[in-house]
Amino acid sequence: MRICIPLYAFGGKRQTPAAAIAVILVFFFIALGSGVSEREGLSGASYIFKAPEAPGEELIYQWNASDGSPSSAEGRSFSWTAPVVDSPKTVVISLNIVSPSGGCPAKNSIEILLNSQPKPSIVIKKDCIFNAPVRIGDSITYTYNVTNNGNMPLINVVLADTQNWGPESKPV
Repeated sequence: MRICIPLYAFGGKRQTPAAAIAVILVFFFIALGSGVSEREGLSGASYIFKAPEAPGEELIYQWNASDGSPSSAEGRSFSWTAPVVDSPKTVVISLNIVSPSGGCPAKNSIEILLNSQPKPSIVIKKDCIFNAPVRIGDSITYTYNVTNNGNMPLINVVLADTQNWGPESKPV
């Protein structure tokens, strides 16, 4: 027969590890913070997860992540960097609490949906069409090709040519 050791969580209330880990997982969401909604994170961003201290208890906190860096750590806090993703990906963060003096271990996990970081990117190509040789009075037509290579829509794009020049023309 296993007897679960008591564990203190927030407010000094004595709880079993299983009950305390539920409080810790709620704390996970608080740790995400930084404008990121619960259970969602950003690709490549860093986060710190903290478990509450249990007064009078010697506990071992074991953190694991299904992806990102580091993939595992021990201690009350876990500094973790999400992997860089181009499309949404779910990562599992788990916490195991073990007492060296025995008792029931507590473990639970949460899934965090990672979204790619917004990456605006525009490629502009300027071409000119002319008949060589260019003579005085000849027309030169400039064309601009603007391509959105980013991962987000761009609106109200304004193109201004501050270098209104073309290829050099020299008399033949």
